[in-house]
Amino acid sequence: MSDTPLLPVILAGGSGTRLWPLSRASSPKQLLSLGEEQTLLQSTALRTRKLAGTRTVLGPMVVCNAAQAPPIERQLASCGFHEPHIVVEPVGRNTAPAMSAAACIACDVFGPDTLILAMPADHVIQDVDAFASSVDAACRLAEGDGIVAFGVVPDGPETGYGYIVPGAEIASSPVATFELESFVEKPPIATAQELIAARGALWNSGMFLVRAAVWNRLIAQYGEKVGHAAAQSVSHAEVVDRWRYLSAPDFKLATDISIDYAVMEPLTRARSGTSTAQVVSLDAGWSDIGSWSALRELRADAEARDNFLVGDVLDVDSNRSLVMAEHGFVATIGLTETVVVETADAVLVMDANDDQRVREVVDTLNQHSRAETQVHVRNQTEWGEQWSLSDGGEWGVSRLKIRPQTQMHITPAAVARRWLLVAGEARAVIGETSTTLAPNDSLEVPAAAHGSLRNTGAEHCELVEISIGVE
Repeated sequence: MSDTPLLPVILAGGSGTRLWPLSRASSPKQLLSLGEEQTLLQSTALRTRKLAGTRTVLGPMVVCNAAQAPPIERQLASCGFHEPHIVVEPVGRNTAPAMSAAACIACDVFGPDTLILAMPADHVIQDVDAFASSVDAACRLAEGDGIVAFGVVPDGPETGYGYIVPGAEIASSPVATFELESFVEKPPIATAQELIAARGALWNSGMFLVRAAVWNRLIAQYGEKVGHAAAQSVSHAEVVDRWRYLSAPDFKLATDISIDYAVMEPLTRARSGTSTAQVVSLDAGWSDIGSWSALRELRADAEARDNFLVGDVLDVDSNRSLVMAEHGFVATIGLTETVVVETADAVLVMDANDDQRVREVVDTLNQHSRAETQVHVRNQTEWGEQWSLSDGGEWGVSRLKIRPQTQMHITPAAVARRWLLVAGEARAVIGETSTTLAPNDSLEVPAAAHGSLRNTGAEHCELVEISIGVE
């Protein structure tokens, strides 16, 4: 077994606007299950357990924003990762600053030779054994002074992906590895066909593997402003348990730039110095699920007319369509290459060939400050779930569901609230007053109230919350 540990770093800062209306700012793509048992984040974390055959696997470490950190911690705990290293970015600055912060932390905590496997949180890899073989090959390369990219074996020309052009072959077995010749950014279809046919180009997966000290040296050489800002943000970070809050004044100075542009492309152009770039082929059923059509292609049932149907859906004679019902019942008849996505507060219907235009809808909604891009009416919280059932402007009705033996903090609000307990049992503490609640009990919560509401039972407790006007 190798003495060099491997630290998986899950980059979870994406907003996932391409899968609106299911993905929102508060629940981006990586936190969604998309018809599967696990969310994309959970699947990414669980994948790392297959990597422990030849070396010690640490972590994982997750880099994310403050709003996403609590649900990320809950999701990881629910699949057995109870002590993840969570790095909280004060602002989004793309993958190179995130990688730089992770590398600084890895050097400090685990040592400069630690291998870092940077992985987006929202990708699908169907063949985990093949993935593990590619990672093992990459580790052997990266134990030197190189940085290794993962190039996906393409199943056809795609204009939505960047391409990696391989150079001289390093090894052909058990996994093909090459020197990395160049990157090509999302080419037109004719160029993509030529790259694959004539040059054996691979799709750029966005995954990289490198020793922490090598990354720090490379980012200092090619992206000094990024490296310095990230290092300072780590040095001045606030550490609470296993959460590390990067310093906002320092991190905001980092350039918004990807790993590809900050290091990989300048390194391949330079072709000098001690560090080199390599690429490991990845043939493992990879997808970045960059559109609703990509999701349908990944999950479609050939015996069901190549449709992907999720939720309470009745379909008659549709073909190559995706229909997803999250909140209500949806019936479809005779669709062809169509996307229908229903949530409690928004419905998307479009020709599947226009799925890259979802961003236009999101941008327009944001221009009008519409809440439908930010939150769902049903939201996961640190204590359970909250549904907004109705909103009358100066009044509102919500449904609260609190997990067993879990506490919800009561903080001052703009309106007074009245709670009606409909299931379970709870204890409310408002100021110095403690009240036990059973089904059909109600309690008024003044707008200025401080306190807590705790589910004291072994089952979920549920309440109806009525906001009753501005005090």
